[in-house]
Amino acid sequence: MNKDTQLTIGTLLGFEKNHQIYDGIEWDSHTAGDLTKEKEFTKEDLFSITPNGKSFFEYRETWMNLKKLFEFMKDKNQKINIQDFKKNLGNNRTAMEMGTNYDEFVELFIPEIWVGHSDEMEDTWYYIDKTKRLRKDFDEIKSAVAKLEGRETREDQLKKMDITSTEMHNAVRNGDINHIQNKLKKHGDHLRLEDAQLCDRDGDHALYTESGWDSFAELNKKWKEHGEIPDTKFFLFKRGGRLSIVEFAFKREAEKMVFNSNVFADRPEEALKLYDNLSKTHQEKIDIDVLLSSIVEKSCSEKLEINEDFSIETLTSVLYQFEESVKDRQPIVALGLKKIWDNIDQIHGLLKEQNETVTLDNLRMNYGLGGETCLMRAANFGHFEKVMEFLAETNEVLELSDFLNKRKDGKNLLDVLVKNDQIEALLQPEYWVGHASDLCTIWGQLPDHMQDKLKEDFQAAQTQANILSLHALKESHPSLPAPIMAP
Repeated sequence: MNKDTQLTIGTLLGFEKNHQIYDGIEWDSHTAGDLTKEKEFTKEDLFSITPNGKSFFEYRETWMNLKKLFEFMKDKNQKINIQDFKKNLGNNRTAMEMGTNYDEFVELFIPEIWVGHSDEMEDTWYYIDKTKRLRKDFDEIKSAVAKLEGRETREDQLKKMDITSTEMHNAVRNGDINHIQNKLKKHGDHLRLEDAQLCDRDGDHALYTESGWDSFAELNKKWKEHGEIPDTKFFLFKRGGRLSIVEFAFKREAEKMVFNSNVFADRPEEALKLYDNLSKTHQEKIDIDVLLSSIVEKSCSEKLEINEDFSIETLTSVLYQFEESVKDRQPIVALGLKKIWDNIDQIHGLLKEQNETVTLDNLRMNYGLGGETCLMRAANFGHFEKVMEFLAETNEVLELSDFLNKRKDGKNLLDVLVKNDQIEALLQPEYWVGHASDLCTIWGQLPDHMQDKLKEDFQAAQTQANILSLHALKESHPSLPAPIMAP
């Protein structure tokens, strides 16, 4: 920028003769007036540093006359937009940063400047101290920008239905949505996601109160009825420096209202996306593996049909595979679903009709995100006796590793059997023929209270298992002496 251009712009913006913006320039009113009429300058000149190292946007006069400047540049076919105000002007500061301390900064909210940047406009607005915003009607500004973009704001839509944005904000905030629903219904409308995003003067959306979160499940149900599905963008919504929707959920201890299988039904990837956007502190409050699994399992269970065509192929089929970005991922297979084990007797009958059964390899299939096997899942659902029945049919035997290998939470199969009081299912002497020593090893892993409870049953099972093992050994080696039977 040369000195003539500097003088021209300064005069246009109303800078007085002795202003420091003119340092190093010889100024007189006639020259300045002539230059303003004759001298052409560009947007680049305006948004650059003057020869004396200054910027016009450092001074109040520029912001006071911003509308005049905008109209002048518009007449010269020099269109100004918000990106111009965000450029680094060469002194490591942007025009926006220079103007935020002035009351006149609100003059930046000229609708034409913000076309295509509505969200950014709202965000910027709520960063400004609310006492400095009083001179502007922001609803009018938003409405004007929306019209330039060929759309209508939610506030304008509500106004046509005789509903103010404040009334809607209060209804969602207080969890009292019935009267608002009735008003909307009269006009063929319904509750929308953006109704929760309407902000008060502080920039807070409607979901910042406990009462709002107490009613979130009902609110989400109403949204879902009309195809309004909250996604990551919705939950991360915030304005200015206020908390986002999901951040307020944590603040109100309502994070489970967000992170559940109803909100993210059939959308595990979306749940993971939101989780990845949380702070470390908030992530620690969510068991994302359990959440993702519950979302997928619910969906898979609803789609899985148990009928006469059910086969072992159905039972071992992969119903869902997590994306590669999911850590320690294993597929969701039908045999690991609660629905399967709740109906396992029926399924067992269907398999028998086709001369099929569940094998140890089937039970050892890895499942989901918890480091589990289908064997562990069966025990967790209280059906270990059925597992033993399948193993008896196939004449297969669990190894010590099946009992002792730990899943992601540090628990193993024995821990699950103890918790669900299913250890007695193991005390079948016939099962331990040939490997009775494994029963002793397992017994040593049990907690004291369980050993005290089952001591006599264990001793009887161990003795009988040893005798049966000797009989089996005698049958395979006839020259050995016959075992002595217990009295």
